[in-house]
Amino acid sequence: MDRRVSIDAHSIAAVRCPPIEWNQLVRCEGNRMTNGHGRPTEDDMIEILKDFPDNVVAAAAHGVVTKQDYQHTLIPQVELTLKRYPKIRCYYNLGPQFSEMEPGAMWEDFKIGVEHISRWERVAIVTDVEWIRHATNVFRFLMPGEVRVFATSETASAREWITAVPG
Repeated sequence: MDRRVSIDAHSIAAVRCPPIEWNQLVRCEGNRMTNGHGRPTEDDMIEILKDFPDNVVAAAAHGVVTKQDYQHTLIPQVELTLKRYPKIRCYYNLGPQFSEMEPGAMWEDFKIGVEHISRWERVAIVTDVEWIRHATNVFRFLMPGEVRVFATSETASAREWITAVPG
């Protein structure tokens, strides 16, 4: 008898608010996790940021981040950068214009991170959203590269760190 367990975006979508402390960090509406900063808007997307070195995938999240945002915007940019460089960096700004992340987007984020786990040199997450800060800190040990979380008030420091020459 096959007893393998499979986890996919649909099983993540079936999960409601996690118990205990997570309920204090994140507000759940249906199967969406939000940061409590309001309702989604029509302009929700991931924006690829310019003015970064070619080896840095830089993005900003606006409104509701969906699986389609990852598949159509972020993942192609990551794959293009991976074709050019053996190690890449990621700058991801989930500032005040970010409102929530759908379960499918969380799954795509996890998949792209794991598929190329040895190729992430540095990752800078800029956010004041507690559940994202907490999740990043919980899973950073899995990343062989450097991972740092910056508050939105530290955006300039995050940009400086992600573009700095290691040494």
